[in-house]
Amino acid sequence: MKKLYYALFLTMFIASCSHATSTILYPICKEGLFGYIDSSGHEVVKPRYLYASDFKNGMALVVVDTMVRTHIYSSTIKNKALRGADSILRILSGTFIPTAIAFKYGYIDGTGKIIVDTTLIYEQEYSQDMKVKIQNRDLNNIFTPLLFNDNRAVFMDEANKYGFIDKAGNVVIAPQYIRANRFREGIAMVALSDEEWQYIDVNGNRLFNDSYSYASDFWNGYACVKRIKLTPAEDSTKSNPSSIINNVQYVIDKKGNIVVGPMDGIFITIYGYQDGYFYVAKGFGAKILSWNFMDINGDYLLDNDVEDITRFENGFAGVCLSDKWVFIDSQTKIHAEYENLKPFNKGIAAVKENGKWGYIDTTFEYIIPPKYDTCSDFNNTLAKVQFKQSNYTIDAYINKRGEVVWQTGKWDL
Repeated sequence: MKKLYYALFLTMFIASCSHATSTILYPICKEGLFGYIDSSGHEVVKPRYLYASDFKNGMALVVVDTMVRTHIYSSTIKNKALRGADSILRILSGTFIPTAIAFKYGYIDGTGKIIVDTTLIYEQEYSQDMKVKIQNRDLNNIFTPLLFNDNRAVFMDEANKYGFIDKAGNVVIAPQYIRANRFREGIAMVALSDEEWQYIDVNGNRLFNDSYSYASDFWNGYACVKRIKLTPAEDSTKSNPSSIINNVQYVIDKKGNIVVGPMDGIFITIYGYQDGYFYVAKGFGAKILSWNFMDINGDYLLDNDVEDITRFENGFAGVCLSDKWVFIDSQTKIHAEYENLKPFNKGIAAVKENGKWGYIDTTFEYIIPPKYDTCSDFNNTLAKVQFKQSNYTIDAYINKRGEVVWQTGKWDL
């Protein structure tokens, strides 16, 4: 009998520990500092961080300090370093022009406990775009590449080389890359130089023995890569050789085999494979002219390119047609139209009508009517929304019933 009681106790203890470490918390910002709430809206971590990320794979990134370096307009002082909140305030006031900003950070678990000590440093070039992100407290895109996936996270050493750590903070892949993306599906893309991207596994072993001028993350087993190919020009001669630079593009599988291509890699860029389709951008550099969907055979779904699209999810994708957005299925049948929309995420999509955002299910019925000025996707049970009342802006979290579980507000200046 004692053995039975002991076994039951041990099972319950393990289950409770597992629940604690897998709990999802949600970042909040109050008076410029970040903390976390649980799904009921209770503060689990009091606001004390300069930044706090969403939880991914049971862990979140938190920033505890910053340092900026700047060239001062003075004949006696050439460089200066400032830290923490003072550095942010001085940036925004315009009293100096920094050249780089370094973030001191670590990781916490679902209980708020620091798991990887806050001694890691991530340095980025300071730019106008960075200033705007700091001003708006919008740093998610900066830190997303550092979030854990496949028990690995990217980190930067003092020489600004990238490597990978595990969830205990141990270095598992030594810093050696000038760029690195986080792992996805057990594979990460890393760069030894600007034109030498390659893939590695979670142990740092190189895959495929190929290098690329461009490489994407793997999505559902496929990735897009590009290679620079030189071909002799028409007027090329032995005494005066000349070549044409071609950027050739392919889709590869997890064994490095080419499944689509070669295709033009200058005008066309292929993105993540989802629900049977890649989404394809056509244009030059950052200037995207049109979009389409492409299947694994390299065939386009739409007869004509369109202005913008979303990925396929739950059997539907968003397509921008002139001044409206519609949801289509894989047969290109139109199901509903809106002013704007976001892709489905686990059966729920955010859509905009009459200037306000709400949420629908896959039957295109509203589960939360449109009443928000901005909104995010649901992360497990909660979504972040914003709405304005006169000159007062309210940031809030809502549940899937549309109930506000936490909110804070500020007067618009």
